[in-house]
Amino acid sequence: TVCGIHAQVGSAAALSLARRVRDANVGLLTDALWQDRSLVKTYGPRGTVHVVAAQELSLWNAATRALPGQGSQQSAPDGQAVIPTPDQVEELRTAVLSVTHGTALTRAELGAAITAECGPWVDTQASPAWSTGWPHWRLAVDEAVARGALCFGPPQGNRVTFVRADEWLPDTVIQAWTTGDDVLVGEAPAVLLEVARRYLASYGPATHQEFAQWFAMPAGLARKVYAALDDELIAVDVDGYRSWALLDSGPEHWQPVNDCARLLGYFDCFAVGSHPRDEFAPPAAAVRAAAHARAFVRGSARRCLCGPLPVLLVDGVVTGVWTHLRVGGATEQVRVEVFGPTSAGLRRLLKGEVARLSATLDRDLKLSLGPADINAHL
Repeated sequence: TVCGIHAQVGSAAALSLARRVRDANVGLLTDALWQDRSLVKTYGPRGTVHVVAAQELSLWNAATRALPGQGSQQSAPDGQAVIPTPDQVEELRTAVLSVTHGTALTRAELGAAITAECGPWVDTQASPAWSTGWPHWRLAVDEAVARGALCFGPPQGNRVTFVRADEWLPDTVIQAWTTGDDVLVGEAPAVLLEVARRYLASYGPATHQEFAQWFAMPAGLARKVYAALDDELIAVDVDGYRSWALLDSGPEHWQPVNDCARLLGYFDCFAVGSHPRDEFAPPAAAVRAAAHARAFVRGSARRCLCGPLPVLLVDGVVTGVWTHLRVGGATEQVRVEVFGPTSAGLRRLLKGEVARLSATLDRDLKLSLGPADINAHL
């Protein structure tokens, strides 16, 4: 199971999904999103773009809203930001739904339509972002996605679009989460307990700090979530590392992984969610990964091995990085850089994995070993 598929990089999301469905290819994501609409694209964990099951859109939207500071307005750096009145905020929310009624709009089209309906103040800076900042209409669109009023629509070339979720999702989709935002269990929002259960079922064991990192929430709030789940959790030891698992997924249910090589794409959910990091991406691997880390990546190069780089896993441990390249004509290679000796057994496992990757991508791929020309992604 997974808690959504990270979809900042569309091709990586397609690969991540297809590798988890028997006999599927990368066309599965396109069909599920834009044809039968069984999947929906929205903002998920860490505020990043994710693909989730359509019936679970309400769950992930509610979880996003439960985080501190959601929906707050920030002043522009020069202190000249227009602070909207409550009536203007409501007008802006209404306009977002009005202009997207029955249509899919790009960000630029949304900005123009909302500005035409509400006036030029909505196009003034409301929040610092990169070098220019976000205008009020942009924040209103993001807030509408977080509320579940909007979701991503079919792309227009390389431009994303947004649609009204109530018009886009099939009538047969019944939302799985209907509990109110104000419902608490102990001192924690009920929806975050459900997210923690799903996270631990997918990527546990994990400490509350690791859960907090995965969902980009304050560690104190994550501690309250774990406290509210106390009778559902069991303390476990992972090679001397104390952590927590769900009662029905404790050590007696763990199975060893042997002779298994997997090539994970950018931001694969397993790489992003797995802990402890020292076991998943050993320090020696982080040292080797430093050559592929961009200058803007702060802290340990290990961060690059937990999402921003495509990685080679051998028996569940990061052992290298890889890339896919065309080397002339119709010839395509999967270039794998192994962080250590490459035994005959590993070569055999890699050939099998590349064969599976070929079937998923519907391409004739050849394995190549050596330094991979690849850099960490934003």
